[in-house]
Amino acid sequence: MPNKPHKWGFKLYLICSLQGYAHRFEVYSGGGSKNNILPGEPDLGESGNTVVRLARMVPRNVNHIIYFDNFYTSVPLVTYLAKEGIFSLGTVRVNRLRNCKLPDKNTIMKKNVPRGFYEENVATVDDIDVSAVVWKDNKPVNLLSTYVGAEPATTVTRFDKSKKERVAIPCPKVIKELELAETLCKLGLPANGAKRGRPSGSTIQRELVTKKFRGPAQAIPLKDVRLDQTCHWAVWLDKQQRCKFPKCSGFTFKMCQKCRVSLCDTKKSNCFYKYHNLE
Repeated sequence: MPNKPHKWGFKLYLICSLQGYAHRFEVYSGGGSKNNILPGEPDLGESGNTVVRLARMVPRNVNHIIYFDNFYTSVPLVTYLAKEGIFSLGTVRVNRLRNCKLPDKNTIMKKNVPRGFYEENVATVDDIDVSAVVWKDNKPVNLLSTYVGAEPATTVTRFDKSKKERVAIPCPKVIKELELAETLCKLGLPANGAKRGRPSGSTIQRELVTKKFRGPAQAIPLKDVRLDQTCHWAVWLDKQQRCKFPKCSGFTFKMCQKCRVSLCDTKKSNCFYKYHNLE
């Protein structure tokens, strides 16, 4: 898919409930969405057609709401869903809001525009009321909805770097709805999902008791073999290895050919002799 990451592997599209269950999915298989359009369904492009196909199993006219991000959101998509009796809300790309005179990014990010500023435009498209809202947070947030708008606005707290404290800023109603949807989606994450923030004490404790995998242990010869005084020849190693005699931390180039154990054999520490003679 153009301009999208993860070009290798499988891409799945899912429609999920608030409980985190995936009710329907399809595997992306290239730009062949036009072949799957049923009679009465519009051609909304690759992303829009994906939503239309996944929404076929959603009951109509029972106040269901579908949330999606700016990859899918467009005016034709939200108006089609509204005609089908399904509400929708999603972030939207500015270039998909034709003839909508919302402030652009350069205008809204000026210093004289306070954080929390928002503006709403409402239009009727094919007898469907559509609300487009832009809100200034760390960056502009553009949203499109067929069931909620900017009013009634509330407030949220954000950290003000100049005042070095948290302050209340205006927040349109549509933002609250979007945050609610994101919160409910996170509630359905599996236990092994992504972890955010600093690790808690319980997390650290679990990591401490986790046994480190070191691979298979080296075989130790039997006591009868070690002390049989037969064919225990010292052979040279290409690389130094730690001496395997208990309480010895030295390194050696020698190994017993029969026991396959590296052992020191120096003037100060003759572990080779001790290993084959001491019980």
